[in-house]
Amino acid sequence: MTISKKSLMGPVKKGFTLIELMVAMVITTIIVSVLVSITSIALDTWTRSRSQVSAARQAKAMVDTMASDFQAMVSRSGNNFEWLWAKYSTDDLGTETLQSPNASDLVFFTAPTDRYNGDVSSINALGDVACVAYQLKYQDPILGDVSSLSDKDVKSFPSFVLYRSIVDPDNTYRDLLGSEDLENSFKRYMDGRSSPENFVCENVYQYTITFQVEVNVREADGTIRSQVGRVTLGQNSNGYREVKLFGNDIVINGGSASGLNSRTSRSRSLSTPTSLRRSTGKTRLSSGDLNGKGRAIGARGSGSSNQELTLSNLRKGRIAAVEISLTVLTNYATDQMRTRKFKSDADKADFIAKNSYEYSKVVELPKR
Repeated sequence: MTISKKSLMGPVKKGFTLIELMVAMVITTIIVSVLVSITSIALDTWTRSRSQVSAARQAKAMVDTMASDFQAMVSRSGNNFEWLWAKYSTDDLGTETLQSPNASDLVFFTAPTDRYNGDVSSINALGDVACVAYQLKYQDPILGDVSSLSDKDVKSFPSFVLYRSIVDPDNTYRDLLGSEDLENSFKRYMDGRSSPENFVCENVYQYTITFQVEVNVREADGTIRSQVGRVTLGQNSNGYREVKLFGNDIVINGGSASGLNSRTSRSRSLSTPTSLRRSTGKTRLSSGDLNGKGRAIGARGSGSSNQELTLSNLRKGRIAAVEISLTVLTNYATDQMRTRKFKSDADKADFIAKNSYEYSKVVELPKR
């Protein structure tokens, strides 16, 4: 009986060859790379979408808050008291690569529902008129200004932060109401404006305030027409530097009459609805885009042109409405602009247009 060598060794077991293993590894690597790429794209898309939604919400919250304060604005005629002070901010906001083109300091009297932190029933207040101030700062929204801190290891993440501070009715009555120089009287409350508790929203790249001043003008034929002059706070040659509302007149400093864009009462619409849109290629980087050509527009169907308004005309007018316009960057845009170098201003404007939201609203003020 002959026993073969194969029988003693048992059944032969075949394994993978080196070439087969290498092919399998290559295929696995390709599959993993594709999955990682898809996951990365999905996460990036989700992050940008979330950033855009956050920017839109913050823009709406900021405009709605400011509009609510203006709708409840308090002012009285027949006196020399100052009721509103608005000034274009000349402070450098931002960094060398990320500068805000326009911002204003606002101080005025209103009747906010959140005075005394919303608890008004248990406090014997001296009325319901409070003083509200708005300010845009470039700093960490939580830590605030860290430049004066001795600890250099503190890491801050600055951004454009809008603050809204309220002086309660008691202090408003004692310190501010009846003042003929609101800016000077408010100095004791200036430092507290940018406290973390006054945070409204961040990434506000710019916001522009335009006052619509209604004036009664006598025409050459003796008729009296109502015209509206637009006074925009801004940095360009047509922008105005300061607006003060007194009981007897309106003081407008800086700028020139060529920045006025007036309309007759027949053609104007003060109750323009709120609009939210993505920025277009013509991003509003300066307030000059809001000023128009500075010529009076005739009444629709009247066949005649109105007089061009002058600053002296506006002194005796009334602020009929306020136009609030702002640009809010997404978180992605803010992070990129801190370090990114742009080839030109046009390249920068295009990037901002694709990664920001513009929000505008016209608020009609109560008659006094």
